[in-house]
Amino acid sequence: DSEGSINLPLMRDYEFPPYMRVSTDEHQRALIGLDVEDVGKKLLERPKESLTKYEVVGKEELEGNAVTRVKLSSVSGRTHQLNVHC
Repeated sequence: DSEGSINLPLMRDYEFPPYMRVSTDEHQRALIGLDVEDVGKKLLERPKESLTKYEVVGKEELEGNAVTRVKLSSVSGRTHQLNVHC
């Protein structure tokens, strides 16, 4: 596709704080039973909806590897959203 969107909720990374990650059911289950005093309140927050739009602006080869250049637009403006989605 030459354009589209990535709609994946984000959560704090419980294995590598303070980083963010895409939230999955498996990641949410891993938080069950954790105590807020042990891990902190922010880690146990609910996942946040996150929407990124993308547009392919070029395809080329770089050092023998296929490269696709994309323009990213954060719709929801979450912390590190573009890094996590791409």
